[in-house]
Amino acid sequence: MPTIAVFGATGTLGRRVVARLTSSLELVLVGRDAATLTEVARTAQGPTSTRIVDLDVDGGISGALSGVDLAISALPVPGGAAGRVLEAAVAGAVHLIDTADAQPHLQRAYDGFDSRARDRGTVVVPGVGWRTAIGDLLTSVAAARTDQPRQVHVAAVVPDRGGVLGAASPGVLRGITASLGVPATVLERGQRIDELPGEVRRLAWFPRPFGPHHAAGVPGLEALSVPRHLPEVTTVRSYIALSSARAELMQAIANLSRRRAVRDRVAAGLERRARRVPTEGARWAVVAEVAGDADGYARGWANGSDHLDASARLVAATVDAVLAGRAAPGVVAPAEVGAAGDLLDAIAATSEIRWSVTDPRARPPV
Repeated sequence: MPTIAVFGATGTLGRRVVARLTSSLELVLVGRDAATLTEVARTAQGPTSTRIVDLDVDGGISGALSGVDLAISALPVPGGAAGRVLEAAVAGAVHLIDTADAQPHLQRAYDGFDSRARDRGTVVVPGVGWRTAIGDLLTSVAAARTDQPRQVHVAAVVPDRGGVLGAASPGVLRGITASLGVPATVLERGQRIDELPGEVRRLAWFPRPFGPHHAAGVPGLEALSVPRHLPEVTTVRSYIALSSARAELMQAIANLSRRRAVRDRVAAGLERRARRVPTEGARWAVVAEVAGDADGYARGWANGSDHLDASARLVAATVDAVLAGRAAPGVVAPAEVGAAGDLLDAIAATSEIRWSVTDPRARPPV
C-alpha cells in the first residue's frame, strides 16, 4: 500500500484532499497542531497517522518524508513552506503533487528542479488546482483538434459568489496579496516576457451559464507548462474574467503596488476587507482557446460548482496517475501525467463537473 504524506492537511484545501484520497492509500498527515491533525484524520477513508513537524525547519520536513512514496503539498507560498517541501521532496526522491499556484513558485519549480528531479527518478507536478491544471489539460485536448497550434489563451471565471477574494482560502489570499505589483510572465512569439496584471484584455468564450466575458491577463501556470507538451506553441496567456472597470482597477493597483510601502498597505486592506463565502454551489468555469496557423481553432471548456472540491478531486486523480507510472520523471505539466482527457474524465466521473472540446470552423470574434 503506497504511503502518502499530506502537508497542509489542516488547511481549507488540505482537508478536502484528505477526504478525497482513496482507502487504498496509507496517509501521513503532517502539520504543527496534533489535535487538529487528529480531527482531520477522522475524515480519511484509509489508514492514517500524523507527524508533528515545524514546517519552518528544513530538517523537520525531510524527516516527515521518511518512508513516504509520494507527498502532497497544500501549503501556501508566502512563508516559504511550499518551497521547502519542494526542495525536500526532490532531495529525498519522493514524488510530489503541489497545489500552490503562485507563478514565481511555479517558475522556480520548472526552471530550478526539473533536471534534479529527473536525475532522482522523481515526478513533481506543480500547480495542481482548478484554475491552473484544468487550463493546462483543456489546452492539451483542444490542441489535439487544431492544425499546427500556435496560440493559447486560457481564461477562468472565479466562483460566482464572493469574487476573487471571497473565493480564496486564507493561504491563497496571502498569495494574491504577496504577488501585488509582480509582473506576470507570458509567452509571446516564443519568448517569455513580463507584463503587469490587467495590461492585456480579451473576450473569453465561456460555456453556459456564463457565456462571453471580458477577461484581463493575470499570472498563470500555462505560460510555463504548455511549452513542455506543445513546443510548437509560441504565444500563451492566462486571464481572469473581470468587467472593464475591475480590470482597470486591477491594473492601477498593480502599477501602484510596485512600490513596497504602497504594496504593504494595499495588501493589508485587501486581507482586512475580504469576506470568505461558502464554496458549495458557487460555480466556476475554465476555457482554453487554441488557434493554429491555417485557421485551425478549437476550444476546450470545463465548469462545475465548488472549486475547492474540484481541486481536491484533481489532486486525487493526479496521485493515482503518478503512482500508476503514467508520468516520466522530472517537473512535469499536468497534461504530461498520462492522457489529459483521462484526468478530466476521472474528476468528472463522480461529480457534476463537465468538460468538452469543440472545433468550430471559424474563429470567434475577438
